[in-house]
Amino acid sequence: MGQTIVVLSGAKEAADVLDRLSQKTSDRPRLIKVNDFLCRGMEFTFLPRSTRWRTMRRAAHEGLHVGDLFAMLEEEARTLVQGLVEHPEVEHTQHIHRMAASIGWRSIFGHDTVPLTGPDPTHHIDKQAVELTVAMLPGGSIVDIFPPLKPIIARIAYLRRRADRWFEDMSTYFEHYYSANQTADHSSVSRNLKGIGGNLGLDSHTGAWIAGALFFAAEDTAACAMLWFIYAMMLYPETGKAARKQLSEVVGERPPSFADRGQLPQVDAMVKEVLRWRPPAPLGVPHAASEELVYGGFVIPRGAIVVANIYEISRDPLLYGDGDHFDPSRFIDTNQMLKAPERDSKDDYLCFGHGRRICVGKDLAINSLWITIVHLLWAFDFKQREEDSVVPTATNFHDKGATIEPKRFLVSAIARHPNLMENLKTIVLDE
Repeated sequence: MGQTIVVLSGAKEAADVLDRLSQKTSDRPRLIKVNDFLCRGMEFTFLPRSTRWRTMRRAAHEGLHVGDLFAMLEEEARTLVQGLVEHPEVEHTQHIHRMAASIGWRSIFGHDTVPLTGPDPTHHIDKQAVELTVAMLPGGSIVDIFPPLKPIIARIAYLRRRADRWFEDMSTYFEHYYSANQTADHSSVSRNLKGIGGNLGLDSHTGAWIAGALFFAAEDTAACAMLWFIYAMMLYPETGKAARKQLSEVVGERPPSFADRGQLPQVDAMVKEVLRWRPPAPLGVPHAASEELVYGGFVIPRGAIVVANIYEISRDPLLYGDGDHFDPSRFIDTNQMLKAPERDSKDDYLCFGHGRRICVGKDLAINSLWITIVHLLWAFDFKQREEDSVVPTATNFHDKGATIEPKRFLVSAIARHPNLMENLKTIVLDE
């Protein structure tokens, strides 16, 4: 009701408003359903700009030591390859969601890998996250469209109990796994937060919710990006040839690792193109103006919702030319190395947001996607199954609220090496 919404659809405009004027545009919309009913001010991603938000964000940043997780990420990538070979009857989407969940589970809570079959400790979070991802968008709930309804909704017993159950359920879940003894020997956010939380004045309840917020953000977006990569390889198989040629020259038949990264710019280009072509969260998370500002002759009033249209920005013709076409070579120069990124392109990682609200887990996300893509390029060719009646197109997607992923399709992962499993097992034995 009378709410101003500003949509930024160009890279320069987004950088001007959300980066260079971030002091005035790093707030969040009120998000009544998310902050008041569901999360009760505990999900720092959606909190308004405040001392509490800054403290929780700092804790999340300091608790995430990505460099300590490389061995675990390599292990998960090999587990994905092994699963696709040994369990072809399981759809690739299940393999991918398992890996994305397992990376979040292990890096954030410090527990054992999530199994492909059997009990999945992360499944409950996925179910509960659906309501959150819809409510976070502008107009995602009736109470955010008509804020005067808040006291009325709060008095409706059914709705109040439902919100209470959601918050209590998530709090119990996060606190249980945050407080449980870590079973993994690598770094984790939970372990690190327990060490720094006291210095920042954070209790265990807050620490558990910081960990939970990171998991909310990580699992679904990572899975979406991985699925879009496989979809692109099915639609545009020729675009993987340069990266596979480079892999053959650098690693041959042995599995790739992070140690090879400096010699594989084509894989870096592939990662950038996947995230540009199909950003997992096309509209990001909305900002809000904390002060009135003027930009390009337009007045952006205080309280206005400011949305970076990441999908359109990633197709800005000034940066990317034909943005609808999937083409990793756009990031490669004449010397077959990565091009220097253009100004306002956010190092060609626009999907992670802008300003003081840029994604805390950006480095983990990029490294997770890189190690996944390099293993899948090395191990498989992807072809649509003959029994699949779905016609794959670049606009065929499933809207999950804040994120999008390809509509269901069936794909065969065809091994590219005759001794694929033996090579994987040799690496495991060497470790």
